[in-house]
Amino acid sequence: MCEVIDSYARERELQGMMREKISLLIKLLKQKLGHVSKELVMQIEVSPKDKLDQLTIKIFDVEDEEEVLKILS
Repeated sequence: MCEVIDSYARERELQGMMREKISLLIKLLKQKLGHVSKELVMQIEVSPKDKLDQLTIKIFDVEDEEEVLKILS
């Protein structure tokens, strides 16, 4: 039973970390690009962790939403 509770707690913690990462990426993109469309926000929210990691690394290189979408695809 304790293993189930520990697993659940760890999963919740990981979900929280992903939400924080997504929120931070969106804030950084808004700062860099001036505006972020709802479509891009939705794409970021459904992107897998590995794509978000790539975006995190390349965030200073992007110049527009199209470049962000290329990274996420």
